[in-house]
Amino acid sequence: MIIPITDTNSRDFTTFLEFLHRDKLHLTMENAFELFKLAATYAVIDLQQICDEYLASKVEPSNVLFIADGCLPFGGTALKRCMNLINEKPEQIFALPDFLKISYFLMEFILKQNRINISEEKLFEFVCF
Repeated sequence: MIIPITDTNSRDFTTFLEFLHRDKLHLTMENAFELFKLAATYAVIDLQQICDEYLASKVEPSNVLFIADGCLPFGGTALKRCMNLINEKPEQIFALPDFLKISYFLMEFILKQNRINISEEKLFEFVCF
């Protein structure tokens, strides 16, 4: 019997299977989100934690929006680290060219934070201009 797996690519699914069978993992920024998703889908808690910790270790101002958007469905340490950075340095993060390209869900998540260190007027300028 063949069970089709259509919600991922073969390369990342092979990496996922290697982790399950051999406890071997080659984690990169290119595959971390997909492996995080697979780990969540198939309830592989160890792999979820590894992906979360890996992504958390990669958070910096230049990629914080990318990582936050990718981690939003899963929560965890990486998303918390992203939100802490956004809350601490909102003007630097909101000035990034990618800020107005983020998903609606991430924008809503950010704007619902009560800890953003920015005035409402300044936030309005970033969001509307």
